[in-house]
Amino acid sequence: MSGWLEGNCPTCLMQLGVSGEAAEKWRALYWDPAELARKSAALLAAGNRAEAELLARACLNFLEKEVPYDWKTFAARSVLGGCLIESKKFPEAEALLVWAYEGMKLRRSRIPAVAATHLRETLQRLVQLYEVTNQPMRAAGWKQKIAELGAD
Repeated sequence: MSGWLEGNCPTCLMQLGVSGEAAEKWRALYWDPAELARKSAALLAAGNRAEAELLARACLNFLEKEVPYDWKTFAARSVLGGCLIESKKFPEAEALLVWAYEGMKLRRSRIPAVAATHLRETLQRLVQLYEVTNQPMRAAGWKQKIAELGAD
């Protein structure tokens, strides 16, 4: 691992002996899917696909252990799925994105209004996945779900 990710994932923090206030600052990232998405997107934009994927995996791993059924864990799956699309790991991306969508849909009432975009972003990633893999009928089905989401 290099760059931003080095020393910033929970496992790395423990290995490096980082604790106290500094560790809490970085742990907060793992509880904030929006920040995870921003960091991962920035890494992807900079051409750091592997690092973005590692960050997303570390965050998801942490959330799965701490709050496995929370909407944030499903949002983190979506972010990782987006990273995997960029890395052309389509089967794994598909499984994570569908799981993320279903999980957030079931927990929609518990997602704060400021975080409501995560469900739409997951749908957009599914559309992207099916467009990139030349599956227009499946993409159309997910586009319909986006339209239905807008009608709510």
